Amino acid sequence: MVQFLKRLLAIFHGSAHKPSKRDGVADSEQIARYIFTKKHFSVDRGIIRPAAYMPAPNGEASVFRISNLAEKEIWDIGHKYVAGPSGRTLHARGDTSAVTISETGLEIIPETTPHPLHANIVNWPTEKDKQKMLAVEIANEATLVTP
Repeated sequence: MVQFLKRLLAIFHGSAHKPSKRDGVADSEQIARYIFTKKHFSVDRGIIRPAAYMPAPNGEASVFRISNLAEKEIWDIGHKYVAGPSGRTLHARGDTSAVTISETGLEIIPETTPHPLHANIVNWPTEKDKQKMLAVEIANEATLVTP
C-alpha cells in the first residue's frame, strides 16, 4: 500500500517513481568488499585504504551481503564468484555495516548476479574527489579481515 501511494504521489508530481532497489538490504546487515590489491590494505596497521572502496568506471562498487554466514562461506563466495572468474587473487576483505554506507548518502542495491547475496554500492558522485571522501568514510569504519 505504501509503495502504491509513493508511486501515485510521484505520478501526481509529474515524474515516474523508481522503486528503491535497496529494498531488502537492512541497515543492520554486514557487507563485505573483497580486496584484490595489496596496496588497498595494511595488515601491520590493520586498515583498509579508501581506494579499496572506490567505484568501478561504471559508477558501482561490488559488495556482498554476509550477515549470518560462517567465515568459510564468506571466503568461498569471494573465491568462487569473484576471484575465480576474474583471474585475480583474493588477499583480504573489508567488512562494514550497511548503515555505514547509507549514512554517506550512497545506496546498496541487490544485484543477484553472479550470486544471490551480491549487491552494488551506487549513487556515487561523478567527481573523483567527492568519491574519495565517501570512500574514506567507509574505509574508516570498515574492519580488515584476512584469510
